[in-house]
Amino acid sequence: MSADADLSKLRIDRSLAPVRTRRRRRWLWLGGFALIAAVAGGWFSTQPRATVVQTTPIVTTYPSQQFVVINSTGYVVAQHKAAISSKASGRLEWLGVAEGSRVKAGDLIARLDARDVQAQVEAAAANVQVARATIAQAQAEERDASSSLKRTLDLIAQKFVSESALDQAKARANRAMAGTAGAKAALIYAEANARNAQVSVDYTQIRAPFDGIILSKSANVGDMVTPFSSAADSKGAVVSMADMSTLEVEAGMSESALSKVRVGQACEITLDALPDSRFRGTVSRIVPTFDRAKATVM
Repeated sequence: MSADADLSKLRIDRSLAPVRTRRRRRWLWLGGFALIAAVAGGWFSTQPRATVVQTTPIVTTYPSQQFVVINSTGYVVAQHKAAISSKASGRLEWLGVAEGSRVKAGDLIARLDARDVQAQVEAAAANVQVARATIAQAQAEERDASSSLKRTLDLIAQKFVSESALDQAKARANRAMAGTAGAKAALIYAEANARNAQVSVDYTQIRAPFDGIILSKSANVGDMVTPFSSAADSKGAVVSMADMSTLEVEAGMSESALSKVRVGQACEITLDALPDSRFRGTVSRIVPTFDRAKATVM
């Protein structure tokens, strides 16, 4: 009975079971976290480590360069330009150009009144015809004198004429030969005069000496034109023209800056008419011309 009494006293305390269950779950969670941490640590340990690079700044250096800018003002001029005048004196009869006209070498620009020289050409041509006729007459006389001399020689051989007749025949033949020579010389002279008269006509025609543009007119139709404009109320040049393919800039340079300029040196050109445009150029020459007023050298 004592044994049964002891067993009857045994009881199960239900309040202790959850405590043990919670402790078991806590240990399970801690074990899981430890396992995850171990796996993660192993994964990170297998990854390659980032290489640490030490950078050094690099600075590129260049040799020091100093540029000296020299400013100078000047004018655009044509290297090839001319004032066109006539070689003859006369009244301007025709003018075929205006300012800005483009002409080619040999084009007729103006013409003087050439009626007087044209008359000289016609007279010279007539003299040439007279000289040629004189030659023909002299040659005919020479042939006749030569035939007469031959007949006289035959008669002398037969003693039909005297020696004086032979002398006369020889003199006539010589005069005829001289007459022919003189007539030929007269023809040469007449032809030269004809060419000279034609040149005088050409002098009344003013032509362009080269390709270019007419810059200005100095005479009008009706003006008297002379080669050197020595007469009162007369014009020398009829027009002025320039070859625009030979444009260049003439600029003055101060004496202090002259040592910094050399032939072949590059330069930059700006024009008042085109302020937004820049043109490249080179120094072609240094002219030793000193301007006292501006104290500059061209």
